[in-house]
Amino acid sequence: MLQTLNGTGRPVHGGDVVVMVTNGRISGPTRDFARQQRLHVVDRRVLEQWARGGRPLWEILPAVPPPRTPPQLH
Repeated sequence: MLQTLNGTGRPVHGGDVVVMVTNGRISGPTRDFARQQRLHVVDRRVLEQWARGGRPLWEILPAVPPPRTPPQLH
């Protein structure tokens, strides 16, 4: 599934940031592949933190960049 996300996340869906969310565990090789391909993985541990609320994903998972702010119109 991660390979499919990698092949479609940016070129097909136009994503700037590609994140896979699972309520399962992520293996070491999967984590390595995701890192090499600039994919972000939210596993059950991170998902629990995120679901508890109060903090955006980019604070919990530092590799995820914060959203871009639109330019201010004058």
